[in-house]
Amino acid sequence: MRYGGHACNLTDPETFNALLLNGLASLLHHREAAL
Repeated sequence: MRYGGHACNLTDPETFNALLLNGLASLLHHREAAL
């Protein structure tokens, strides 16, 4: 199931980029909160 979802994301660049940006934003937010 994990591979299937990954494949779907790769075929949909907009969704993939949105998830990637959201992931980076959440990581930065957590790092700032930790500081």
